Amino acid sequence: MFFISRPLGIAVAVYSCVFIFMARLYVGLHWPTDIMAGVMLGAGIAWVAMLPRMRELFSRPAFWALDRYPGLFYTGAFVVTYQVAVLFGDLRRSRAYVVNALERVV
Repeated sequence: MFFISRPLGIAVAVYSCVFIFMARLYVGLHWPTDIMAGVMLGAGIAWVAMLPRMRELFSRPAFWALDRYPGLFYTGAFVVTYQVAVLFGDLRRSRAYVVNALERVV
């Protein structure tokens, strides 16, 4: 959000600190160092992603796939965004099932 609008970015940061970070600290889901590390990691990734060379590097294949295979591109984009929305729950449960099955065999 800082790259789009500085005031909007500040508003989102304040909202995140008050309603998200503090709530996670209060209920004991995270330590303060977890949240600081997450903020630094997220800010670093956002900064690198906004570098012109990186944007070109990652957007070129995506736009090529969109132009060449739009149906496949949108299907893949839906699957990826869905998995992000459900925090890869299906994949994590599948992994747990496979690991459990392998432990029984070994």
